[in-house]
Amino acid sequence: MSEERVFISLRWKLGLLFGLIFIILYGLFAYLNHVNGKHNFTVERQIIQSNQVDTFKALAKDSYSSLLQFTQLLSVISTQLCQPDKASSHPVIDKNWGQWQLSWGIENAIFFDTQGEITHSFGPQWKISDDLVAKVFHDQVPELEFFCQESCFQQVIAPLPGKTGSLSVARAFGDVIARYRRLTNSDIGILVEGLVPTQNWPYKLASITQPEKYEQVFYYLVKNYLLDEFFDKSKIIEFNKGLFEVRINPYQVAATGGKAILILFINDITAEAEFLKKQQKLAWLHGAIGLFILLSLLMICAQSFLKRVNKLSDSLPLLAAHQFAQFKKRITAKDSYLLGYDELNQLNDSALALTDQLEQLDQRVRINTFKMLEKSEDLVKERDSIKHMLEFAPIIIMTQKLNGMILSLNQFAVDLFETDRTVIVGKVFDMYLPSYDQEHLAQLAQLRAGNKQLIQTNGRVLLESGKLVNVVWLHMLLSKAVLEDEAIVLSLGVLTDVQT
Repeated sequence: MSEERVFISLRWKLGLLFGLIFIILYGLFAYLNHVNGKHNFTVERQIIQSNQVDTFKALAKDSYSSLLQFTQLLSVISTQLCQPDKASSHPVIDKNWGQWQLSWGIENAIFFDTQGEITHSFGPQWKISDDLVAKVFHDQVPELEFFCQESCFQQVIAPLPGKTGSLSVARAFGDVIARYRRLTNSDIGILVEGLVPTQNWPYKLASITQPEKYEQVFYYLVKNYLLDEFFDKSKIIEFNKGLFEVRINPYQVAATGGKAILILFINDITAEAEFLKKQQKLAWLHGAIGLFILLSLLMICAQSFLKRVNKLSDSLPLLAAHQFAQFKKRITAKDSYLLGYDELNQLNDSALALTDQLEQLDQRVRINTFKMLEKSEDLVKERDSIKHMLEFAPIIIMTQKLNGMILSLNQFAVDLFETDRTVIVGKVFDMYLPSYDQEHLAQLAQLRAGNKQLIQTNGRVLLESGKLVNVVWLHMLLSKAVLEDEAIVLSLGVLTDVQT
């Protein structure tokens, strides 16, 4: 009985194999797509940050340039203000000051004499370093300053023509921040040295856009991060279920060196991150749907092609049942060639050729079997005839083991010994030889030892009745290689006479 096996269809094996391959490839592709998406997002954010820094620097530089132009214009039309014999105010400045404030965003203008004393001022006043005023007057080179009180301001201190004094003009930095927000749609803060809530940061927040939103973010940064973590590199933090991209860049006010301010760039990227996650989920979903459709089509194609294999597999038992005509009829169906001639058609043709050979072989086997049956009957008859001849031949035919134990004997020998066959079989042949017939026994010993293959001798046999029978013996050793079993001795005896 054949061993029972679990049957698994080939289409399922192929489906699982290709499905596993596609799933691995899809997973690898999806992972690479995910990594590439994050990398592209990071690179895009870096480009945006670089553009934001460049935009801020350009706006700040442009603002200082405008302030320098206004300072130069004001110094030209106001040189007479530093002359002691002139009136305490200039009619041109008094007339246009309000318009200039609106047009140029000017906060104040302060005039100094050659000793650094204030001679005239327009707008609010604040303390300006005497050393800085003296340095500008002595070097005759304008100085750029940046300072924060309640708000942050840009300031230009320039010498007046003819070394008649100095002029300080300031404007609010809020205009630059507002223009930056309009251009980049991101937020910015100014950090200046001062007391802070913790010792992590030696700076305080002087100004920031949307303070109601970003002041809490700033204090969270001060509490949980170090300042060096944001220098010239961005870091994404999570705060109140939102994601913020934070970066700090120093800005040198003057190109020749001097004071540098820290600019805090803050971008709320919560929406961008959510959009990225949504796009990645959609990519995973679309990929999974595409994979499912691909696997479904693969299963349908495998089913259509393997259907022909199933037909061949189902038809093969017909060959075992020798139903060759039915097998040919099923294999040669017209629908097997609808998709063109392929390997399966070659397999069908080979199966048909094999069927023809099997059919011819079956016919030959039937004919030969019939002949063998006829021959076997003749062989049986011949075997029975030979057996009868040997059984009743007028000679002794006997077989014995190497130890002398009798294995078989013919009917003539049984009749000669005048006893039953069962009594003789199993006894030792030497018992039936006279004790004085030592020569015969010696020759048998050599034969049994393998020293001789054939001996012929005249001897006597002692019967159960006590009679002696003269017998010409022919003993032959049949080796183990010939019999494919243990070696035996074949003994043939020809009866000569009987003595009482």
